[in-house]
Amino acid sequence: MSLQVGLVIPGCNSRYIQCTGPANICYNSSGTYPVTLSATNGNGTGVRTKTGYIVVTALPVVTVSPSSTTICPGGSDSLFASGATTYAWNPTTGLNPTSGPIVVAGPPATQIY
Repeated sequence: MSLQVGLVIPGCNSRYIQCTGPANICYNSSGTYPVTLSATNGNGTGVRTKTGYIVVTALPVVTVSPSSTTICPGGSDSLFASGATTYAWNPTTGLNPTSGPIVVAGPPATQIY
C-alpha cells in the first residue's frame, strides 16, 4: 500500500514531501500562518489544517551608537546597541565584553565593528 503525503505551507514551492518537511522557507512579512497536511492512500484522503501554527516575527531594527568614532592608540570607547534582545559583535578583537548591548572597544589597530 502506498501513502502520499502533501504538506501545504504558505511560501513553500513544493507541495509533496517524502517523510520530511521543506527546508528554508522564507516569509516576506511577519504574521501567523496555517499549515495543512493531507495524506492519501487506498482508503482515501485525510486533511488536517492547523491555524496559527507558524508565527513569523519581524527582524529587529538594531542601532549602534556612536555610529562612527575614532579611537586613538591605547584608548577605548563604549559602543551601545539597542533594538534586539541579544547581541553578538564581530569581530571580537579589542572588545570587552565580546557580547551584549554595551561593549568597550579598545582595538590594537584600525578596526571596523
